[in-house]
Amino acid sequence: MLIAVVAATCRVSAQETGREIGYVESFDKKANVFVLHRGGQTLPIDALTPVRTGDRIEVLDATAKIVLRLVNRATPVTVSRGNLDTPLTDPPPAHPFWTPTIAWAASQIGKLDRDDREQVAASIRGSASGGAVPLLALAQTLPAGRQSLSIGWIGTAPAEIRLQGPDGKDVTSGQGTAGYWFSPMLDLAPGDFVIEVKIGATRVRQLVTVVPATSMPDISPDLKQDGLPEPLRELATAAWLAARDQRFILAAFQHVAPFARDSSPAKLLARSLVRGERPLPPG
Repeated sequence: MLIAVVAATCRVSAQETGREIGYVESFDKKANVFVLHRGGQTLPIDALTPVRTGDRIEVLDATAKIVLRLVNRATPVTVSRGNLDTPLTDPPPAHPFWTPTIAWAASQIGKLDRDDREQVAASIRGSASGGAVPLLALAQTLPAGRQSLSIGWIGTAPAEIRLQGPDGKDVTSGQGTAGYWFSPMLDLAPGDFVIEVKIGATRVRQLVTVVPATSMPDISPDLKQDGLPEPLRELATAAWLAARDQRFILAAFQHVAPFARDSSPAKLLARSLVRGERPLPPG
């Protein structure tokens, strides 16, 4: 059954059709179960594929579902073969949000999703060494400021984490489970810190240099514009930072880890960064 998207009663004006109104958050079957119809084109669907006013989605499997994030809606929209609602007639947002950097990040997430579904190593550029904590395979750089520090590791075994300040004293410590740990809010001043992650008999210690925020790479200008959905902005910022340099993988992880529980694309990128993998730079 074809999901009807543009009905005769649609109130969206001709000038508004064809503009991005959201994107694909996730889907529960192989990508070829879902088909995006746009005008006379038939397009494949990936994680973070943009959807526009006037699009139609065909669901070929009666048990399949696809979840959309539409910018003007507070909650996600689930579309199935039996769902005759018409979510893609939403009016577009006041400001276009599908910027070149967002489009680049979406292409990287789409590749990660395809590779994950094919159960192939999801590396884009190649994995760093680093045992159970590839995220800390190399010395890392973080911006100063008030923040909760996020750490990730491979596997689900519990980990003990300790952050030591420039004076050698503990700044914070704790135990993480299920591959993630989030510290309390910290006021990190510039200086050299040491982070230690202990998983069973494995102990990883790595230098983390905290620098003034102005010393970090300036993100792509199109990620600063008004109207970008915050999870999408953070996801693209994480991908952009990680692509710049291996030393920014931990900083990139800070942007995406808080969304990994509720956002399928954020989870994909977070898992990739945990493995020490990073996207190819734009262009």
